[in-house]
Amino acid sequence: MREIILPRLDPEMKEGTILEWIRKEGDAVKKGEPIAEVEGEKVIFEVEAPESGILARILVNEGNSVPIATPIAILAEKEEEVAKAMEVQVRAPVKEEKTLRASPAARKIAIEHGVDLAKIDGSGPGGRIVKLDVLKFVEEMVKEKVSPLEVERVIPLRGIRKTIAERMASSYRTIPHVAITMEVNMSEAVKLREKMEGMMNSKIPFTAILTEVLANALGKHPILNATLDEDQIKIFKDINVGIAVAVEDGLIVPVVHKADEKNITEITSIVKSLIQKAKERRLSVEELKGGTFTITNLGGFGVDVFTPIINPPQAAILGIGRIAEKPRFLNGKIEVLPVMTLTLNFDHRIIDGAKAAEFLREIKNLLEWPYDLFMIPS
Repeated sequence: MREIILPRLDPEMKEGTILEWIRKEGDAVKKGEPIAEVEGEKVIFEVEAPESGILARILVNEGNSVPIATPIAILAEKEEEVAKAMEVQVRAPVKEEKTLRASPAARKIAIEHGVDLAKIDGSGPGGRIVKLDVLKFVEEMVKEKVSPLEVERVIPLRGIRKTIAERMASSYRTIPHVAITMEVNMSEAVKLREKMEGMMNSKIPFTAILTEVLANALGKHPILNATLDEDQIKIFKDINVGIAVAVEDGLIVPVVHKADEKNITEITSIVKSLIQKAKERRLSVEELKGGTFTITNLGGFGVDVFTPIINPPQAAILGIGRIAEKPRFLNGKIEVLPVMTLTLNFDHRIIDGAKAAEFLREIKNLLEWPYDLFMIPS
């Protein structure tokens, strides 16, 4: 008999959820044949049979999550091993234990109101439950008693959604976010895209143009292409631009590696491929690793301005709004111009406001006169 364990796909992966058993108990399987579909923290992947034999026992039911390296099934090499494998107990769903840390005032109020502290998420240092957390919980309890609401459906917080929740909460708690915004006149960028689309006989997403512009700006302002590692600011050698892509149940950030070494034709092809593969959940681990800076574009949803949360361990993120025609003063008169608003959210421990403003202005200048960068006549 041989145990089939849940594999680790990338260094950050901690657990996986069994979505579907492709093969059932008692099925004969061949080495390398997919036997289960698993949702990790970033992608959906298939677990293959390590050897040929009989799938004698499934240890983790569909819908359950288990840590990596956990046995999820037993493979029998011989018929006589099947009965023995069936004696192994099915693994129960993972239950996370929570260490309760609460202030004396919080504990006192919890006792007075009969509140179970285990049901409260602490907002204090290290997740410590403070007085305000308990009061807020009690207030919500009162609201529910006065006006109970019927729940239509419950969505389990797991997989991609769980990873996003954990990383974003950690980012917001630990990184001092500062946001600055800047308007860009996109008249010349719109003209440039039309010229390039005619030359390439293909659509060019503005995200591809922004990736090229951003890579150039990061080369001139490397402090934005950095991370804070304990008491050291480390500037990355490679410029790897992550592109946030909305999928059905969350957000995935595939990466254009060494974007500064690629031309617009290459970047356009890569961006289109990454977006398509992200929506189909076909991204490889390599395509998700190594980002040094992230851009997120909500312009397609009609959003003008927003403040995205930094994708740790990166130092900054660029939020891109829609291109909208707006009246603006230009050369002493009012004109209707295609305007886009950029929002740079940055880690103030690494980057000063003036440096961030210089970087954002660099992007603005490149977009307002992009011909030199893309080596196309105006």
